[in-house]
Amino acid sequence: MVRSNHAHMRRLAIVAAFLLSIPIGASAATTYHRTQIYALGGDGGWDYLSCDASCKRLFISRGTHVMVVDPQTGKVVGDIPDTPGVHGIAFAPDLGKGFTSDGADGTVTVFDLSSLSKIATVQTGAKNPDGIAYDPATRRLFTFNGGSDDATVIDARANAVVATIPLGGRPEFPVADGRGMVYDNIESTSEIVAIDARSAKVVSRFQLASIAAAETNAVTEHHKRLVANAFEARSNQGGSFFDILAPDAEWTIVGTSPAAKTYLTRPARPSVWAPCDASAGVASYQ
Repeated sequence: MVRSNHAHMRRLAIVAAFLLSIPIGASAATTYHRTQIYALGGDGGWDYLSCDASCKRLFISRGTHVMVVDPQTGKVVGDIPDTPGVHGIAFAPDLGKGFTSDGADGTVTVFDLSSLSKIATVQTGAKNPDGIAYDPATRRLFTFNGGSDDATVIDARANAVVATIPLGGRPEFPVADGRGMVYDNIESTSEIVAIDARSAKVVSRFQLASIAAAETNAVTEHHKRLVANAFEARSNQGGSFFDILAPDAEWTIVGTSPAAKTYLTRPARPSVWAPCDASAGVASYQ
């Protein structure tokens, strides 16, 4: 397990945005547990970390160099030196290349994925390249520059800058969908920007507050329908109310009735309250 002293809260916005695309009826997320802790040592702090395509090597940015670790054993298996102010690492397995965003001098270091040896240094002309992403559909590399509020587009085959994209705010962690679109959260404006990798232009902007509000309303209405349908089914069909619960429900009966307890099936979901009979009080659906 690698712990970073970097401020990870800034990356939560884009993670939340992608989680919002999960269907409401999807099953609960897998519970994670710690399996191993590795004391890596070495010089430098911590920032982004990335696994290569095979997930047999973990690349960890350490301020002035990138440490390469076997995630199965915790052993250091390589190092990429001379990456001043390194933030992120991206991979182009189709080209046999890797890339680092070097914030201190505004460069990208290009390295060979097999040998880890340096191939080239690309001057971005930007301030503090931070997040970095590779789009295989266009074979373009994107750095998101926290000091100049823009993105640099690099032809990953030629190791040459081809465009600069104004973003209108301070960017953070990017994600490429592999089909020609790149997304990034603009931390200073609470937005997600969608970038067409081919045209190197921002084609959409999404306010995170409006996305979250719409999703919350949809979830609430969904839960209300579940509860209403359950009571209607009980009224029409008779039998035990608990026979008609959703299979992923957890119900808590609050009150003085002997039935007042928590009834478990699967892990908890967001709560919505519904009335029961007078002796039972209220039920919480999760």
